[in-house]
Amino acid sequence: MARKLGRGKPKKSAGVVLFVAVEGKTEEDYFAALRRRYRIPGQRLMVHNVGNGPASEVGRFLRGLPDNKRYQDVCASIDYRWGVADAEWEHGWRDCASRPDGIPPKGNQKTLWALSSASFERWLLLHFVPSPPKVSAKRLAAELSKHLPGYSHQHKGLTEQQAGLLMERLPVALEHAKRIRESGCDDEDAFTDVDLLVRQVAAMSGGTPFR
Repeated sequence: MARKLGRGKPKKSAGVVLFVAVEGKTEEDYFAALRRRYRIPGQRLMVHNVGNGPASEVGRFLRGLPDNKRYQDVCASIDYRWGVADAEWEHGWRDCASRPDGIPPKGNQKTLWALSSASFERWLLLHFVPSPPKVSAKRLAAELSKHLPGYSHQHKGLTEQQAGLLMERLPVALEHAKRIRESGCDDEDAFTDVDLLVRQVAAMSGGTPFR
């Protein structure tokens, strides 16, 4: 069942601090571009690349965050912890992650998940098409390369030009995601919840993604 969102412009979330753990270079580059777009300081939107691991690895890292020497000094200031992962690489992802129904109150220690089936490329494809096909991660990457010149399944990461194009088309992606949620057409084999995280990031600057 689709997770529906409330209508209206996002309200500015002054002082909110997000920690986003991602599983790959493409995701890391995307959220770095998003941070630049909304001019959010790194201490308010922290992004950590766990490496090419499944959702269980991302979850394990987030659970151990309070004991991580790199983040011990800032851990207490984090209001929301997000995990960004692909659903294809781990058939048992439901044992360690769940799709969010909404954003809980500030300070909730529960990990929120921005999962994508089969991969993060589904979210990137929404920047160009209203309904990406229900195919494997490799096929999604091939489809994305038709719209994002130079993108390859073998060579992950985003160039500055690719990231810039995605940021230009961000309002399109959010509108496509909104329509899918309102239609109830997403399912466990073809979904992405990255739009929920992106909307929260946009709200941190008081910006609206639909300009």
